[in-house]
Amino acid sequence: MSTPHSPAAAGSTLARILKAAASLLVLAGTVAGLPLLLAWVTPVIWASSHDDLTHPLDRQDTGAAFLLMLVALGWIGWAQFTFCAARELIAQGRGRTWRPGRVR
Repeated sequence: MSTPHSPAAAGSTLARILKAAASLLVLAGTVAGLPLLLAWVTPVIWASSHDDLTHPLDRQDTGAAFLLMLVALGWIGWAQFTFCAARELIAQGRGRTWRPGRVR
């Protein structure tokens, strides 16, 4: 059994700190990186597909409307993920877990 000052406990603490830092880096990359990707893709897809949305029945289907819907779902998914991640980080900071179904 390791004591709080033993080398095994120090290695375990270092591993936990590195794991937490890596997790925070991945979370920050997801929350900040995904909207950058979506902001880059959205105007490109919009420029090539907004005309297809105004004339869906008299032109050949190119799949552009589907791509535009996919981008919109990407924005909605990112917003939902960011909201849940922020709520969970706030709850963890208070020493609790967030339970979305519970009414206070």
